[in-house]
Amino acid sequence: MKTRIKGLFAVGECSSVGLHGANRLGSNSLAELVVFGRLAGEQAMQRATEAGEANSAALDAQVVDIEKRLKDLVNQEGNENWAKIRDEMGLSMEEGCGIYRTPELMQKTVDKLAELQERFKRVRSPTRPACSIPTCCTPSNWAMV
Repeated sequence: MKTRIKGLFAVGECSSVGLHGANRLGSNSLAELVVFGRLAGEQAMQRATEAGEANSAALDAQVVDIEKRLKDLVNQEGNENWAKIRDEMGLSMEEGCGIYRTPELMQKTVDKLAELQERFKRVRSPTRPACSIPTCCTPSNWAMV
């Protein structure tokens, strides 16, 4: 499905089409994926045809910006552990936004996510010598980061 961001399409649970609600079963979401995946693919194909050639200067500028942000993250000094933040986020999401949830638990999760977002600004650099920017920026290596 089209999103509010030009050229970005969403399929499956992230598209929030709401056919089956938040408590849908896996088989329901798979059917949703097939139907809306095809629609999103068709819309993306139409968008690509209409868009024409990419503006390579603009893309190059985006690459430079992203590389700078990644270098800043890798060189960042801090005392927070990214894995601990990730684990806390998972636990908070499970507690507050799972199948059984209340407005109070969901608000607690929103507050926790805001706290974790602030803490992430102080995350210490990972110590993975094999994780340079060129190697970490490929989809096959995203699980490493």
